[in-house]
Amino acid sequence: IFRIRSGASLLTESELDGLTAWASARTSPDESFLSYWHISGFISAYADRPVVSNTFFENPANRRNIHEFAARIFQPEDSLVAMMERKDADYLVYQADFLLDAGPSGLLYLAGHTDPPEGSAALLMQYRPDELRRLELVFQGPSLRVFSLGSNHAPPCTSGAGVLFDE
Repeated sequence: IFRIRSGASLLTESELDGLTAWASARTSPDESFLSYWHISGFISAYADRPVVSNTFFENPANRRNIHEFAARIFQPEDSLVAMMERKDADYLVYQADFLLDAGPSGLLYLAGHTDPPEGSAALLMQYRPDELRRLELVFQGPSLRVFSLGSNHAPPCTSGAGVLFDE
């Protein structure tokens, strides 16, 4: 696995614009998103969609959500889905940074790992989304993917995978 250690995100402003435009156009106003804290603020503010976690890391409940998200993304899919169901999240925003950033500011580090565990949801979302049983790929950018829980939401993604998602 190609890894970065600089802590610099692969995410760009134009990719965030594409994500929020997609969310506004392709999802219902009552459908909620589970993502890492820094993306949640954009989805809430610019797509006007509810989010599970937000940017207030100082709040103990938000901090627990963020830590749980970090832990569960590196567990099997059913563990991540259980969190989504409990938090009533319809979509999950996945970033290639989650798996590829091996630095101390990365999600892998926050979850207590130096390498992604085999069979983790993160590995499947990154390289083999067609092997996911409950999560369906519905949006893809250069370094972002959005997965839907269930089939009653946005239509499946038809765009090809970018270079970051090649195994």
